[in-house]
Amino acid sequence: KNKTSSLGFDRVHPDMTIMHPLDDEVCIPPTATLSTPLSIPAPVKLVFELQSQEAVKGNLLSEIVTIAVPNPATENNETSTSCLSIESSIRSSSSTPPKCIIVGRQASSADIRVDHKSVSRRHTAFYYRQGYDNPKSSLLVIQDLGGKHGTYVDDRRLEKNGTIELPLLSGDGEVENHVIKFGNAPITCRMEIPEAIKTDTDNLGVGKCSEVNTQQNSNLEES
Repeated sequence: KNKTSSLGFDRVHPDMTIMHPLDDEVCIPPTATLSTPLSIPAPVKLVFELQSQEAVKGNLLSEIVTIAVPNPATENNETSTSCLSIESSIRSSSSTPPKCIIVGRQASSADIRVDHKSVSRRHTAFYYRQGYDNPKSSLLVIQDLGGKHGTYVDDRRLEKNGTIELPLLSGDGEVENHVIKFGNAPITCRMEIPEAIKTDTDNLGVGKCSEVNTQQNSNLEES
């Protein structure tokens, strides 16, 4: 069993000056956006799964993970308990559009709630960084929000308040998917990147993923 979420708004140039208060509070950069990059045909998906030993114990994914954003494709905009394509944040009704998806334990601010004691109120953020001069340089950014138990990408812990920038294509043009973990929660989050749109003039010289220690976020308190 799994749950699926997609990151994405309309394909428009984001407003880089106006910040949603929560984005500003957790130090999301003004260049962040949830607009799907033009290099991919659909938003990146996040697929949540129980770790194998939890499934053996009979635990349910729905007891740990709650996707809070209504699915526009479902009747009455209801949330899904199994598979959901997220096109916005729970904060999208705000006059200031949010620039990231937040995973955390706090129901009022987390788009994806993970109910586990090792997960902070606001644990991890996901957003795109667009490459406007070269769309092929667009990145998916995962940002740790300063929690005590950390964010892991492919079993490597991010620095506290740090980020990792993941190219939407590898250097040879192939899709690279990644696995994210939040603290010691008994779940995994698998990224699914749709195959990029290719043209005859594409230059796929995309770099490898890079990790950044975001010093300006050091004022965030652990939760």
